[in-house]
Amino acid sequence: MFFADIWIGALRINPSNELVVWWSALLSIGILSFLYRDNLFYKYIEHIFVGVSAGFWFTRLFWDVLYKQVFLKYFTLFNGLGIDSYLRSVGLSEQVYKFHLELPYVLTDIPVNIFSKSQAFKEVILVSIPFALGILILTKLIPKFSWLSRLPISFIVGITASITIYTAIQSDILPQIGRSLLPISEPSLWSVISSIILVIGVLTSLLYFYFSVEHKGALLTLTKIGVIFLMITFGASFGYSVMARISLVLRVFQFLINDWLGMTLIY
Repeated sequence: MFFADIWIGALRINPSNELVVWWSALLSIGILSFLYRDNLFYKYIEHIFVGVSAGFWFTRLFWDVLYKQVFLKYFTLFNGLGIDSYLRSVGLSEQVYKFHLELPYVLTDIPVNIFSKSQAFKEVILVSIPFALGILILTKLIPKFSWLSRLPISFIVGITASITIYTAIQSDILPQIGRSLLPISEPSLWSVISSIILVIGVLTSLLYFYFSVEHKGALLTLTKIGVIFLMITFGASFGYSVMARISLVLRVFQFLINDWLGMTLIY
């Protein structure tokens, strides 16, 4: 693919000669076309994005989870239990290892007899329980047995909730409490003022969520001050999110202008 330079006054346009760049540019324009209105081009690009994402994550999950955490561990544990030697003695190893031919990477990095039999049995159980729960999720596709999918889903929801709560306490709540209780390191006027504002903001914001007493009188005034601090916090957080998205959009426009069109202003 070859394109000559295009001049528009002092503006020089030198489109890219790479097919990958053109494909990426068309995909980017297709997604941005939704800003005008919903159209067929946008829907086509959206379907491509969803399909590629689904294929990518399926592949990643297969090799990173099923292959490493299930298949490879099972083959390793079977070696530890001596099953491999038994299968070879009765002439069944060929049929069993047919799966190895379909997944040649399984043949590598499998230590032989690294587990004692008792330890190998424990490892088999530890691998089988989550694998069985994962299989039960697929029963959602069978109406008669769909109720079985509630067991692993409830397990996942409970574990995820507990991990999220613990993470939030460790990374958000406790550090914020610690930062609110720090002493004034430099007794300057600004340090004193900022510490007072911080204390007022924390206390009034917490009072807004105190519903055991009706908000009226002095308490109502304090909660209104807390609402102001909350709105400032939410506004700053929203502004940060908007700026992050704008930076992504600017990167897309930079790609379209520089890498795709090669636009240069010649003085």
